[in-house]
Order: sequence, then C-alpha cells, then structure tokens
Amino acid sequence: MSPNHDRWYWDPEQIVRIQELFGSSFEFPFRLVTYLGDSGLILIMVAGTFWVLGRHICYSALLAVMIGAALGSAVKVLTDVPRPEHADLVAYEAGTSPSFPSGHTFLAISFWGALVFLGVIRTLVAVVIVALVMISRLFLGVHYLADMIVGVALGLAAVTLAYAGVRLVLDRLTDEQKAMLMAAGLFGSLIMLPVTGDFPLGWEILGGLLGAGVGTLIEARSVNYRPEQTDVAGQLTRLAIGAGGILLFVTLGSLLREVGGGAMLRATLFFGAGLWAMLATPYILDRLGHSNSERRVSGEPDPAAQS
Repeated sequence: MSPNHDRWYWDPEQIVRIQELFGSSFEFPFRLVTYLGDSGLILIMVAGTFWVLGRHICYSALLAVMIGAALGSAVKVLTDVPRPEHADLVAYEAGTSPSFPSGHTFLAISFWGALVFLGVIRTLVAVVIVALVMISRLFLGVHYLADMIVGVALGLAAVTLAYAGVRLVLDRLTDEQKAMLMAAGLFGSLIMLPVTGDFPLGWEILGGLLGAGVGTLIEARSVNYRPEQTDVAGQLTRLAIGAGGILLFVTLGSLLREVGGGAMLRATLFFGAGLWAMLATPYILDRLGHSNSERRVSGEPDPAAQS
C-alpha cells in the first residue's frame, strides 16, 4: 500500500514540522520515552505486574497486549506501508517493519489502558504516557499521523475486548484455567515460524513468548505464586530479581546476534528469559517468603520444599 501524500494524515511534512518544533536536543528524551510503548519493555512490565501485583492483573494486562499485538500485526502485514520519506525529514530511528499502524501506539494503549480498567493507574496517567509515546514516534521520523490515528483505534479496541474478556471469561476461571488460557495465547506465537527470518529479533521474540508460555503452565501447577503486600523496598526487590534475570538472558542473546550467532541458539536464550519471568522469578520470590500461596495457607505440603 502506497500512502497518498496529498492527504494531511499521510503528509511527511507534518513530521518535519514536529521535528523542527522540538529540535534535535529532544532526540535523547524521546528515545527514552518511546520505550514506554516498546514491545520488549511492555512484556517485561507485564511480567512485573505478576511479581508485584499478582496473576489476575498480569493475565488481564497480557490479554490486552496479545489482542492489541494480533490486531496491529494483522493490519501491518495486510497493508505493508513503507516508512516515511522526505528530503527534510531526519530519521532518528531506523524502522524495519511496515509503518502502518504504529505498533508502539497500539501496544502502549493496550498495556496502559488495561492498567486503567484494572484500577492500577489513573486515566490521566495513561493518556499522558500514550501521548508522549505518539509524539516520540513522530519526532523520531518513523510514522505518519495516519499510523498514529489507526494505532489509537486498534489500541482502544484491544482494551475494550480485553475488558470484556476479563469480565466474561477470566473472572470465571480458576487460577490454573487462567494460566492454561494465557499459555495457549503465548503458544499461538508459533504462527510466526514461517516469517521469523523476515524481521529483526524474530527468533528472539518467538523464543521469549514460548518460554513465558511454558513457565506460565508450570508455575500455576507447582508454585502458585501469590504476592504478599509489601513496602516499596520489597517491591523493588521483586522487580530487581525478575528484571535482572531477564536482562542477563537478553544481553547474552544480543551479544550472540552481534557476533552472528545461530537463530535457534538466540531463540533458546530468549526462551530462558521467558521462563525466568514466569517461572523462575515466582519460584525464587516464593522461597524468599514474598508469596502467600494456597499451599502455605492450607498447610498442604509443598513439593518444592520436600525435594
């Protein structure tokens, strides 16, 4: 699909004006802000809601993100719009996937919007975050205004569908049934296999999602992590353990990519990152006394403690 530059929402001069308005000194701040809609960071933040707030918040947010990713990815593949080009446009970031719609926008709305309907953050906070992400994507020169508009629509659709899914489905399931449903969605990433070589980080994303799916299933059956209320120091400890492990796997995978390491080995490292997020971290936190699992409440023997 070729954008019609005569339409204001496809006009690259709109992007040039935004870049001129802020100036090059805003490049670094906008590079930081744009990560609030980055798929990798959002998945880590979803896992973080599990470590700190519990599985209901995590699974609900994950449902919204998966719906948003499915809708947005389908539109990207069907339209295949090239990234913006203009003689005066500065490409502060290299766009490798189709431009339309903005993935950062629909993922940001999916995640932060889910936290709004779950009562974790206020609507104004989510609106400010999403607005900053959208401006950053325009400033970095990787999206048209049309990409933003449709990204917003898809993100809101994802949040609406996720809200309905939580109320009609998730709220009626047991913890183990919820885990099976979430794992099934993560395993659905197998449909990416035919195209994993066609975009950067394809195998890494695939491995991470599969690892998270396996971890989700095992954790629900053997750990049943239920975070206890704690102070800020306790919450930071949980985040440090979880994010620290993920960072180690991701760093190793990234280094392997730099030296031309095999795709399957990179996928395996990211599989470990997903497993760490959804299984190893809850297990470690449970051992450290951060969990109030059903076994501990009922006095039922914990197999992990007996082994």
